[in-house]
Amino acid sequence: MARALENMGAMYHQKGEHDKALDYFHRSLKILESSSIEGMIGVIKYNIGAGLLMKKQFDEALKSSLESLSISKMTGDKLLECAVYLQIGKIHQKSA
Repeated sequence: MARALENMGAMYHQKGEHDKALDYFHRSLKILESSSIEGMIGVIKYNIGAGLLMKKQFDEALKSSLESLSISKMTGDKLLECAVYLQIGKIHQKSA
């Protein structure tokens, strides 16, 4: 169920409907946090950060991205870690 909600969020994110995307990402995160699936939590927090970045909510985007970075390092997910570093760079660039 969490994966389906994440996919719906990704679809809305690509369509530019960031409020809807964030709603689906948060619903997915709630399910994942209750089951402690750290890797997926990291991905969802990354997606939330991306949505918040598009809405120009830079402080919240950075917070979510840093949480994702911490999880990616803990789980050893190098691909996610690289993606998060790029996203953090975008946050700093757009907020300057």
